[in-house]
Amino acid sequence: MIALILTIVLLIILASVAAYEGAESIDHSKRMKFMAYMQTIQKKVDVLAQEGKYGELGQDISELNSTQINSIKKISQDESLSFSEVEYFPNTYQTVEYLLSSGSEYINTNIAFDFEKSLRIVGEVINPDLSARKVIIGSYNNANSGISYSLELGGTSSSYNGYLRNFLQKDTSKNNIYSNEAVPEDTLINYDTFYDEANHSITTTYKYNNTTKTYSDSVMEETGVATNTLRFFLDYRPNVSVIAAPVKIGKTVIYQDGIMVGSFVPVYRKSDSKPGLYNTVDNQFYTNSGTGEFVVGANTAFDSNNYIRYFNSQDIARDLEIDDVDDEIVINFKTREVLSLNGIKYKGQMYYTQYNLPGGQKLTGEASLTRTLNIGTIEKNLNGLNFTFSISNISISNGSLYYSMDYNPEDTIENATWKMITNYTNKEQTITTQNFDKSGV
Repeated sequence: MIALILTIVLLIILASVAAYEGAESIDHSKRMKFMAYMQTIQKKVDVLAQEGKYGELGQDISELNSTQINSIKKISQDESLSFSEVEYFPNTYQTVEYLLSSGSEYINTNIAFDFEKSLRIVGEVINPDLSARKVIIGSYNNANSGISYSLELGGTSSSYNGYLRNFLQKDTSKNNIYSNEAVPEDTLINYDTFYDEANHSITTTYKYNNTTKTYSDSVMEETGVATNTLRFFLDYRPNVSVIAAPVKIGKTVIYQDGIMVGSFVPVYRKSDSKPGLYNTVDNQFYTNSGTGEFVVGANTAFDSNNYIRYFNSQDIARDLEIDDVDDEIVINFKTREVLSLNGIKYKGQMYYTQYNLPGGQKLTGEASLTRTLNIGTIEKNLNGLNFTFSISNISISNGSLYYSMDYNPEDTIENATWKMITNYTNKEQTITTQNFDKSGV
């Protein structure tokens, strides 16, 4: 009876080990297949990125819905890729140069100023004229109570019309920090203003034409969060009727404690021409909270849609010539990053690229052709009218090796004919010998 029990236990243990080894083998096989697939795509991406032939491949990223875009951003953050830093727009919106308020339109960002969090705002503004005071962005409260913050053009008197001003208030305590000049009217101003909660200061740098200037000062040390959230165009004072600034506001990015919480881009909705600001952080469309309607600037093209391309299975087969693939991928042709939306689960963890997958290739450097080869050994042997060149002992990491027979050192690389010697190599692979012939020399 005892022997029977021991036999049963032993068989169970052996069966468990066998099952584990089987799962490990399947896991390994899936990983190797995924890596081979992703590396095949990487080869093609490296060549296409070098040639600049990608603008019409796959689909415009704007074809994706907000759920897909958020998924790309989340995966990108987890895998430390550049996609999370690139902005995407659904094709239902048209980007424009600016929004202009006539004096009654404003937009609520739903972002609150907090004395205990740093606040950085980077944006574009055009002041049509130097008359009156105009709020670019701010949170309004009572004149002598509560918390207020704003960035303005102009100040408490007409002598400051056109000056940039940072205003900060906690009850009766107030800070006014001015630029040293009025910025020129009807001129694009790029500004970068930073409230530093650690050092209790505000620093603003602004640029126009070829001029760059900075002003800075210390501010009060306080705590608390503004009751009212930051709003574009709106005057911070509640003791007056709503005054929306007649200024032109372009793209504006807001950071709190170093984290991007808003990237507001002027757009209009194509279906009904409704103007507003599209926030690429939360993929929401913010429209007028006041009366009237904004005036929009000229249409603009959004560059990232040209080099960030989306591919479904059909696109992969047609444009990348890889058949029988059930996947969706996104490629950043500027950085050469390839992201699989399906990914692979390996040892309990999801991977959406090969870069972080154990045994995968790391993406380093840029896809480029080099003028000279200064590593390894090149030998040539004359055999009748034919030269045979042997390339050996060259260590290549994550790149492709090309050669040209018609390259002129005095001309550009692009004008020569280049042929690939090796495909996208395995990590640290060493080429022992690679021959190619040139006849009729």
